[in-house]
Amino acid sequence: MVFIVQIFNGIGLGGGLYFYDQCIAEIIDEDEVMHGTRRSGIYYAVLNFLIRLSWIINFILIGIVFSTTDWQSYDPNPGVNTILGLQILMGVYPAIILVISLIGLYFYPIKGEKLAENRRNLDELHKQKQEKLQ
Repeated sequence: MVFIVQIFNGIGLGGGLYFYDQCIAEIIDEDEVMHGTRRSGIYYAVLNFLIRLSWIINFILIGIVFSTTDWQSYDPNPGVNTILGLQILMGVYPAIILVISLIGLYFYPIKGEKLAENRRNLDELHKQKQEKLQ
């Protein structure tokens, strides 16, 4: 049973990492097409800020759950509230974040024809920049 769960866990983690980098690259490319300059440093700075903010939110949530379930110190036989709190942290909370992520991915605007158009425009822009250098 553990192997089956870990297979799905690996698919989720791998897919998340793939879409994460792919979406950031497409957003940076679209920005370069719109503004004529590559500003990837700004995007990665904001992204790192949001990652740090999510860490803070996670630690606060873990602290709230552990405080409300009376699990301030280690107990080899935790009570029902502690087990419920851990189940919420390991099941419900990630499921909510997953649903929010899937909704965001569904409404992601850079796909299909727009993505192809961005790539054509980016190629043209790079050719123009290359010609200016020569």
